Amino acid sequence: MTNEEPNDSVIDNEPSDGIKDALSDLFASRNFTVFLGTAWVTNTFTYMSSYFTIYLRTVGWDYILMGIVLSIVSGVEAISRLLGGYLGDITQRKTMAVASFLMVSAYYLLMGIFVDPIMITGALLVYALFNIAKSGSSAFFME
Repeated sequence: MTNEEPNDSVIDNEPSDGIKDALSDLFASRNFTVFLGTAWVTNTFTYMSSYFTIYLRTVGWDYILMGIVLSIVSGVEAISRLLGGYLGDITQRKTMAVASFLMVSAYYLLMGIFVDPIMITGALLVYALFNIAKSGSSAFFME
């Protein structure tokens, strides 16, 4: 018997080069970078929507106008969701995913540029119609 150990059983106990190398290894994957950026933007808009009614008050909307417009938008959203379930079953899911991204992009673009009540209402209706494409795109991402 010899006192030598085989090379494959030796554990590398060298210290890591630091946080900079750990982060560069993490962001080396392009998919993770895209995922992180998308999650950051999505979470930002989620927090912004929490203060949406305050924003509408700031740009001059009355409570009655907010109630009327948001009720109409909710009704359109419910009907769009019902139609979207059917369309998600009969159309290509990849097409629905692209359509949903375009609709949400149009919503955020319109909301970012305009403060006019008619344009804000239009943007909200575009966002409500996004539910037509939402179920098909959700199924596409789950595949």
